[in-house]
Amino acid sequence: MRNNHNWTPSQLLREALKAKGGSVSRFAFDLGISITQASRILNGWITPRSPQLREKISYYLGLPPELAFPSNTAAPEATRADERQAA
Repeated sequence: MRNNHNWTPSQLLREALKAKGGSVSRFAFDLGISITQASRILNGWITPRSPQLREKISYYLGLPPELAFPSNTAAPEATRADERQAA
């Protein structure tokens, strides 16, 4: 995988799948999701609601969850920090 720190999460997911030599259909089959859902996730149109599915995708692609899905993993910590500041 090329080293580019300015990638969006969807670009990162796509590039990781490409580096693994996988296809969208194989990705979907291995994770037990539809090809449509897999494509939408990889294109950044949707983010899986399920933390378990986000974790499975991250593991499958060899990426840390906070890098693959930053908006879903960073938010709780930011919220806790905001609560501590307000107190």
